[in-house]
Amino acid sequence: MLSSCSKNLVPYSGFLMEQHSWSKQEVERIQFYTSKDVVLFRDAVGTQTKIENGSIKIKDGRKIEEIVIKAGTPGVAVWQGEDQRYGISFDSSDDQFLTFGPNPDKRKRYYLMASDWDGKIGYVTYNGSKYKTNSQSAEAILLVDLKKIRKINVNRYTAKGRTVN
Repeated sequence: MLSSCSKNLVPYSGFLMEQHSWSKQEVERIQFYTSKDVVLFRDAVGTQTKIENGSIKIKDGRKIEEIVIKAGTPGVAVWQGEDQRYGISFDSSDDQFLTFGPNPDKRKRYYLMASDWDGKIGYVTYNGSKYKTNSQSAEAILLVDLKKIRKINVNRYTAKGRTVN
């Protein structure tokens, strides 16, 4: 897990969400982070690509477009599904997002979700295009700074007291 003296990063989970009963607006104010590097790639041959955040690499004579989202990269929720999945954007555009959702087999932690898996290769959509990702990226979970979340949810009232007239 990532840690620093100023952040108390913990896995974001369905349990955490249920415990706090966050509204859609509150979830949009939470700062999320990735726990591991997420690497997206696709063949760049014959595609009209405008490379902004990625790079073109030559691998086995093929041109590969690659996008890397480093561990600890901050992101925000840009959409929320009825099934508790989130679109998390780590870039400037709301169209550049990855889908994360709760995994009931892994304590409802929010893992990177792929639309399909073929062996160890997952297929995801990013910025309207199909990309592949490897099994190491599939282990990426969302983290949140628990200190900041507690600040968001504090709604404190101190009674002034009451005296008999």
